[in-house]
Amino acid sequence: MTGTVNCSWIDAPSGSPAPADNGITIWYSKVNDLSDRYDEYYQLIAPEEKTKAERFHREADRQRYVIQHGLLRKLLGDQLGISGDELTFNFGPNKKPYLSGHDIYFNLSNSDGEFLIAIAQEEMGLDIEIIKPNFNYQDIAQNYFGKDEIAFIDRSDDPAKAFFLLWTRKEALLKACGMGIDDDLPQVPALDGKHNLPARYPVKEWRTQSFCLEDQTMISLTYPGEPIQINLTALNSYGF
Repeated sequence: MTGTVNCSWIDAPSGSPAPADNGITIWYSKVNDLSDRYDEYYQLIAPEEKTKAERFHREADRQRYVIQHGLLRKLLGDQLGISGDELTFNFGPNKKPYLSGHDIYFNLSNSDGEFLIAIAQEEMGLDIEIIKPNFNYQDIAQNYFGKDEIAFIDRSDDPAKAFFLLWTRKEALLKACGMGIDDDLPQVPALDGKHNLPARYPVKEWRTQSFCLEDQTMISLTYPGEPIQINLTALNSYGF
């Protein structure tokens, strides 16, 4: 018996932040939009996270790391009714972080200054990629995509968009399963429809749903089971 994944395209979700037991909430923002909260978020992250932040040579990388991880702690703390600096993270296989002592799951993804944070009561993975119209994807596709996937890209009216659709689906599934990005990537199915997974993947019925923001930001989300409510919230509408 093997696991499966059902890949599909959906309209971009909307809605307000919801408790973790009411579907999946995804927060979307840009690092530059939250730069004035850097000091606040720096106070929330753990000492080891501060040490890691200080190792970045580029100020932009340091700011990105602190804002994203500090905000993650704030959002998780809001869900649990505690301060974000009280949270303790551990790491599973391939360094996938999880929250100690709480039955709540999260995932973070970023691309060129835009980022997502998702929170739910079940394992999931998500990926965001800015669609680059002139991106030279051919070599990557040859190494990491199957023949049918390459054919899908080649016959698409927008090959770059098709490439990032398939790439985000592969990454989202790998992140949901807690597997490394290079693990059997050509064998990770990403075309529309239901597919069997390689034998060493968790035996679950996974679902990957993809959508676009403003025709330039590709997002894919993977979770187990039947379709559930997805709430997508821009952080400025969350009171930040």
